Amino acid sequence: MMRKLLKYDIKSGLRIFGIIWLGIAVLTALVCLIFSIGNENTLLIGSLTLLPLVFGILGAAVFCDIFVAIRFYKGLLGREGYLMFTLPTSPWKLLTSKLITSILFVGGTTILSLSSLFLIMDAMFSSMGMSADFIISVTGIEFSFDGNTVITVLGQVVSIATGILTIYLACCLAHLCRSKRVLLSFVFYFAIDIALSIVSTILQVIFVRGDLDAMASMASNALYTIPFNLAVSLISFFLCEWILRKKLNLE
Repeated sequence: MMRKLLKYDIKSGLRIFGIIWLGIAVLTALVCLIFSIGNENTLLIGSLTLLPLVFGILGAAVFCDIFVAIRFYKGLLGREGYLMFTLPTSPWKLLTSKLITSILFVGGTTILSLSSLFLIMDAMFSSMGMSADFIISVTGIEFSFDGNTVITVLGQVVSIATGILTIYLACCLAHLCRSKRVLLSFVFYFAIDIALSIVSTILQVIFVRGDLDAMASMASNALYTIPFNLAVSLISFFLCEWILRKKLNLE
């Protein structure tokens, strides 16, 4: 059943994200092609062409959060919920399917967007006659696969999952109310975000004992962020599952 749920959610999402990903890829190829021409107007034309791509990437990032919220709300808390909860499966499987597909689409959009920007930067600097070593020294970007890369990727995946589950939890909490559920979803989301920021700050202060420099370093340390986000994800997941299993009211 999990396979069927994933197949359904992936197909549904690809109808939208397929167009977004294709648009980013086409614009990226166009900008890189313009920079590769190499005449005196290349930089100006390429820069003007780059603007729609940048706005498109920013729009895609915002749309990811909207997509996550809408697909979850409509799929499990809206009219589709009448169908989904009649299936011979458990609520945690429905929740897991939504979570996995959301991670795939958000992560895929992030990877494609970053790759697009890196390719354009490389094409732009190359058209100006700059070497790869110079590009690395200016941007500070150098690709390598090691233990730090694995930890960074893992941290990003956990962070994406935390953001998605925070949205899910806000929707579930709002669904416990009788009216104004959409508005309350926003209220609960911002309340959860503020609460997590306060808890994170308190934990950092406790661990570093008031050392501001150590506190700033800890906030970006994967050894802290990954366990913290993982704990938040697990708590959010189990709370959502409990609400879907015990408190769901589709009326």
